[in-house]
Amino acid sequence: MFSIIISLLITSISHPLFISMTEVEYNSSTQNLDISIRVFTDDFESALRKNDSTNIDLTHPKDKKNINENIKSYMLRNLSTIADEKAIEMQYVGYEIIEENTWVYFEAPVEKIPKDLSISNSIFYDFSTKQINLMHIKIGQEERTEKNSYPEKLFRFQF
Repeated sequence: MFSIIISLLITSISHPLFISMTEVEYNSSTQNLDISIRVFTDDFESALRKNDSTNIDLTHPKDKKNINENIKSYMLRNLSTIADEKAIEMQYVGYEIIEENTWVYFEAPVEKIPKDLSISNSIFYDFSTKQINLMHIKIGQEERTEKNSYPEKLFRFQF
């Protein structure tokens, strides 16, 4: 239900609202945190252009390897995860375009279900001071959602 509401919100609102949505779910079969980040494609291309002088086109990339490196680098600079007081290395999986949104995917291996999860999210804070970042966490049967606005970037969840 949360995803449907956020999906409608993100796709129906016209700019100048700047919003991202990050979903984190513990996958017990892989012992990973599956991380999905949803952003407006045009905003993401603009943010990536600020950090790279090349032409950025996520929908029709001329150099897919370079685009993937730009995406990975940008996201890892602006998103980090700590589970049970231990920094977790996020592994880039890829991205896809769905309508006017870009979904970026990461996996983060964890040894067990985290009881304490801290996520620093400053996605697009270098692009707009009007940025709002939503965080939806699902660990086991528990789900929580929080919102931060520029310049707040720390999300903390305890289970």
